Amino acid sequence: MIPLAAVVVLVEALALLGFAGTEVVAEPSRPMTYATAGLLTAYALGQAWAALLLLKHRIGARGPLVVTQLIQLGLAWNSRDSDLEWLSPVLVIAAVVALVGLLAPSTTRALVAAERVPE
Repeated sequence: MIPLAAVVVLVEALALLGFAGTEVVAEPSRPMTYATAGLLTAYALGQAWAALLLLKHRIGARGPLVVTQLIQLGLAWNSRDSDLEWLSPVLVIAAVVALVGLLAPSTTRALVAAERVPE
């Protein structure tokens, strides 16, 4: 389940980077565009870093990833009435799949076992 959760999070990170890029291209003269793009980029890079740490069986990576998925569920709820009617279900599906992978008993066993093995 660890690879599934990590792949979903990495795809989310790539989507965030793409969204940051489209923001800059769509509204280059607006000052807040660069702040938004910077925030989205930092968020995406943080998610990608945590997903890579999860693939290395670092138990500390799971907490931040769970938090980001819960934030994503809130964003899905907030975007349910937007013009992009497909966005909310996609956010929910991705977050639920990632959460199932992150919180699965097999994931917990693998992370705990990896923490016990000295490097």
